[in-house]
Amino acid sequence: MSSSLLDFGAGIAGGTAMVLVGQPLDTVKVKMQTSSSKEAPSIGGVRGLYAGSMPAICASVAEMSVMMMTYGHGQQLVAAFNGKRSASELSTVENALAGAYSGLFTSVAMTPFEHLKCRLQTLSNDRHKTTLAKTKVGKKVEQ
Repeated sequence: MSSSLLDFGAGIAGGTAMVLVGQPLDTVKVKMQTSSSKEAPSIGGVRGLYAGSMPAICASVAEMSVMMMTYGHGQQLVAAFNGKRSASELSTVENALAGAYSGLFTSVAMTPFEHLKCRLQTLSNDRHKTTLAKTKVGKKVEQ
């Protein structure tokens, strides 16, 4: 049990650090993917680069903590199933099976947060497009 809690805590720390470092690049990627090729995406400064950070931190913490905890558990299950005393005796294929076991739980934990994060990252693009559309309609009406 203490090993699982240690894995869980390490996942929380790793997930938080991962978002703080990678979020700006992820935001630029999502904005480039969701903007048309004719217009440059609006980032919105440092605040814009960290748009959707709270769901991203929640997702990353959920993903990393669940992944680390269930991977250790998966290693124990595979070792027990194959009659081995510890996870250090597992082969590469057996470790891959433990990783697949972990991936099942990880994907369920992170998917809702990832969806919300992407929606928040594209929110400013949607507002910008709505403003442009209203401006173009207004000019057509005046002419």
